[in-house]
Amino acid sequence: MKKSSFLAVVIATMVFGANAYGVTKDDYSMKFTVTIADGVGDKTAENAVIPIRLSESTINGFKYSDFNEADGTDLYITDGNDTRLDYEIDMWNPSGETTVWVKVPTIAAGTVLTVYYKGVKNTDNVPNNVWSLFLGVWHFNETSVNGTSANAYEATGNAALTGYDTPKTTSVNGLFGLARSPRTSNYSNSGVGGVFLPAMKLNGEFVISGWFNIENCGYPTFFSTKTYYSDSGFHYYIGSDWSMDNVELLGDAFADGWNSASLNKQVGLNAWNRFCFAHSSSTEGKNFWVYINGEHTGTGKSGHGTVTDT
Repeated sequence: MKKSSFLAVVIATMVFGANAYGVTKDDYSMKFTVTIADGVGDKTAENAVIPIRLSESTINGFKYSDFNEADGTDLYITDGNDTRLDYEIDMWNPSGETTVWVKVPTIAAGTVLTVYYKGVKNTDNVPNNVWSLFLGVWHFNETSVNGTSANAYEATGNAALTGYDTPKTTSVNGLFGLARSPRTSNYSNSGVGGVFLPAMKLNGEFVISGWFNIENCGYPTFFSTKTYYSDSGFHYYIGSDWSMDNVELLGDAFADGWNSASLNKQVGLNAWNRFCFAHSSSTEGKNFWVYINGEHTGTGKSGHGTVTDT
């Protein structure tokens, strides 16, 4: 608990039944464990953010009705050392599946997390801390067409971001919660079919990733900071909608051309895959690397058309 007056501590203890020194696992009467079985191989990852999916149909004995808080905030999560972990509830859905994003200091195959619930409101939890190492995070769980207000639908609390824009899209079911789907395959507007991030200011080297389900449409876009091809910024998209085996990066000037990375396998249609793009603009070599579901699948040059470093 943060520093406060003695009176405030006493009132909190009387009303919520919480320990005067902060919330602990003993403040909750129900629990279940989550074991990391795969996804990291024989490696160890630090400060990893992982999803925990809550559902009455998949977790034995779990019931939403056992929560005391209507929004599920009487949730308390620990790692194998009994260290409290910060989490963000993506979209609380008592009638189906809820996704909770948890930041874990160290994770490897076999790591066990314990999820406690049915108790006091977890006032020690800081959702923004989950994404403290990220510039921007969007879940797409809103049902409006565009996020236009400051900080709209963005999970890190980064005040510099004004939300994202997804022109001509509709809300659909995603791999976790909701997603956005384009209503047109018109690729003349580079925001269509992907995530348009006009507020993103990226310096030199950056990594950007997301889950995508590609349908049979023309030149599907992943991420873009362009309104039109001729604008400055970057624009990642699949260059051929027939072969589905190369990803292209369009830099500042359309007249300068684009840069292609041939993939070592075709991108599957109508299936969710995690695409990650690592970009470097160092003088030693301007490259970008494509990863699909954690596997390195292609490398391309990003020096043919420059990518603005702002």
